[in-house]
Amino acid sequence: MMLVSESRHYQYYKISKGVFAAIARDEGGAFANSGIIDLGDITLIFDTAMTPTAANDLVATARRLTNRHHIDYVINSHYHRDHVRGNMIFSAETVIISNRETRRLLSSKGRDQLRNDIEQIPGRLHELERRYAREFQIFELCERADILRLLGWHRAALETLSRQKIRLPDITFDRRMAINGDKRRAVLIAVDRAHTASDTILYLPEENIAFVGDLVAHQRHFWVGELEATALEEALNFIESMQLETIVPAHGEILHHVPSDIMLNYQQHLFQMTQNATQQGVPKEEFIKSPCPEPFTHWQMKLILYKLNLEALYNACVPSKVDVPDTLAETSTTTEVDES
Repeated sequence: MMLVSESRHYQYYKISKGVFAAIARDEGGAFANSGIIDLGDITLIFDTAMTPTAANDLVATARRLTNRHHIDYVINSHYHRDHVRGNMIFSAETVIISNRETRRLLSSKGRDQLRNDIEQIPGRLHELERRYAREFQIFELCERADILRLLGWHRAALETLSRQKIRLPDITFDRRMAINGDKRRAVLIAVDRAHTASDTILYLPEENIAFVGDLVAHQRHFWVGELEATALEEALNFIESMQLETIVPAHGEILHHVPSDIMLNYQQHLFQMTQNATQQGVPKEEFIKSPCPEPFTHWQMKLILYKLNLEALYNACVPSKVDVPDTLAETSTTTEVDES
């Protein structure tokens, strides 16, 4: 693995010939990792970042690294905004692909959130900058990184905020789909209910590399508000069974193993905390102030996700509808593909 390029938004690593991981920088506008894959006669990008500004950086670097101008395919791992907001920069000649459920969720969940972002990001940025100036030195190291991530996203988003929109996927698939180039092939695999209703893994069988989106996280808080209790373990077991040499998650460093035990421990801790609180009648407003359990206190993304996770799980136990991250959707023509 070799660092081949750096920018405001990413550090780009070559992990095999023609395969590059774009690792999001804390202070940039990407927020999530992406991938650039040269299939030979086809250039493919996996996930398009939180902001169009970061996506433009991704495309420019893809062109330079592959020596090809055209981006043939974009894959969206799931519908959350840090994986799809860059879709809007691609021309109609670039085909965007997701699983069927991802497109449905992107279409149904997005409009209000983008409207809210357009209205709220200027004020949220002002508050973040105030906190950064006043409180940064008293934050733990993991919280400092989270503040930098939020600042990077909000600053980059503000650059194009009034023009932001979502371009929906053009092609959807159900379980698996293969994209065959003259040098290698990429296999898209849908995994259900382990993060969102359905997520997509991009698997390169010749190199034993997978881009897994938010299905894998290493010592980072991860969103549990949409997954089903047993589905995460099933998904992690499946990814382990692939015996991958390299795993590129949506956040953090490139991995060479699946951290199943610590992920399941985190999930079980939060589920148990929520069950105890609801059985004891603890009000939600009090519960979401619960201290973070010691094994996870110093994990990154705590400032961003810990309280959101508690609130979502509490709402699900009460029960009430879990409010999940939304992304703007627009109407576009869809072609459905189901290829095993």
